[in-house]
Amino acid sequence: MIKLLNKGILHRFKTAHNSEVVIADITAVTSMFSEKQINEYYNGHSRERTLQLVCADFIISELLNETTKISRNKKGAPFLKNKATHLSISHTSNYMAMIINNHSRPAIDIEVKGRDISRVKKRFTTDSEVEHFESFLKTDALLGVWGAKECLFKIMQASGVLFTENMKINYSMTRENELIVNCSVNHPSIKSDFNVISCIFEPLILSYIDATSNAK
Repeated sequence: MIKLLNKGILHRFKTAHNSEVVIADITAVTSMFSEKQINEYYNGHSRERTLQLVCADFIISELLNETTKISRNKKGAPFLKNKATHLSISHTSNYMAMIINNHSRPAIDIEVKGRDISRVKKRFTTDSEVEHFESFLKTDALLGVWGAKECLFKIMQASGVLFTENMKINYSMTRENELIVNCSVNHPSIKSDFNVISCIFEPLILSYIDATSNAK
């Protein structure tokens, strides 16, 4: 079981490029809010989605140390009005992760270890790409590829993206407790290389991009 650090936050750290990352327990965070406060977020959403919205605003307020609300564009991507802060959000099961910075568009993804996605493997990857994750994630290697490509998809913010054709994994290397995966994106709207960082926070696999300049 993950131990809560404070107010439902499980982990909080800065990346090599000075982005801030938070992983939180949605139930623990939203338990601090009254039903009246939660009801302000409903607006036709399911209970699950409503609690996600409450949790996201709590996290960004904690990170910026001021009461802040997240807006979303027509595609559902989060942004902050009248602020230079860039952010990305991911949630799975009862967990939420967020990454923010002031220098470039970031991306983040979290997955619960042990989830079987083998039936959709051919839609997003190949055996050779999965091999890059096998020594680091072992039986969850396929889930690691999915997380990395979800990050690339969020960075692209494009339509008509094919995960097998427009995203390629080139090589990987380990650094302490992280797996650094170099990837290429080739799409009419964007052509670039990115480094996706993957790490484990039991029972989660966290993947993120915190620098959107061409990776070297």
